[in-house]
Amino acid sequence: MVIKICLLLSVFVIPFAAYFAFQSFYAPLRGIIKTESIYGKTKIIYESEYGIPYITGDTNESVFFGQGFVHAADRLLELQIKRLFTSGRLSEVCVVV
Repeated sequence: MVIKICLLLSVFVIPFAAYFAFQSFYAPLRGIIKTESIYGKTKIIYESEYGIPYITGDTNESVFFGQGFVHAADRLLELQIKRLFTSGRLSEVCVVV
């Protein structure tokens, strides 16, 4: 009975939990993000069917800020994994049984 419950958890519950846990690490692929920095206002538009961001801003610096924002949002999962790896805590998240 215990083996059946563990099998049920490993097949159904754990993948769904992992999916919803890692959804927060990805950037949105639709919609508009408006940010404001010391350089001016920036608008990031995700309207492409492929998720390509279009960045507009008041100045060149605000556009570069938007590019950095998009780059960091797209690579957040990678940055998180590298941070855990360098601190020696990656095994807390990625457990191999």
